[in-house]
Amino acid sequence: MTEHKSALEVIRSHQMAAPVDVHAIARNLGLRIRSLDLGENVGGRIKRAWSGGYEVHVNERDHPRRQRFTIAHEIAHFVMHRDLIGDGITEDALFRGPWGDPHVETQANRLAADILMPYFLIQIYWLRAERSVDQLARRFDVSKQAMEIRLEGFRRSAVSWPAGRMASDTGAAFPGLA
Repeated sequence: MTEHKSALEVIRSHQMAAPVDVHAIARNLGLRIRSLDLGENVGGRIKRAWSGGYEVHVNERDHPRRQRFTIAHEIAHFVMHRDLIGDGITEDALFRGPWGDPHVETQANRLAADILMPYFLIQIYWLRAERSVDQLARRFDVSKQAMEIRLEGFRRSAVSWPAGRMASDTGAAFPGLA
């Protein structure tokens, strides 16, 4: 079993109900979360800790829902881009802010959305008649904008997916969403 697969298994184990507990995912992956004042232009970062392991820093100025997305985003970097985080001496952090590589940041945003709003869970709540963006955003403890973006992805997709698939796998089967 690869480290990547292990991390995805940890994530999946916390996706049994909404809202997904990103703090528990981080803890189970061995990540320490710290809330700090990161200024106005940085939402978060992941870095190697001097004591070993990795730390996720979230901006204490941000709304709690924004912080949840940031934590999921940094978990995504840990899962997919650990080799880019650095050794604590040279480039010691990946920043979510205007300095990041757009491709790497897009990948992390997609996995963050998959962590917080897995397709199969949205489908479950959708089929239980929670069909407004507001209802789903509250259920998943994400911003209305994040849920709108997620649902727009479903609108564009006509492919069905098996339960439990993650990520940027594609697909949707939401009656009445068009």
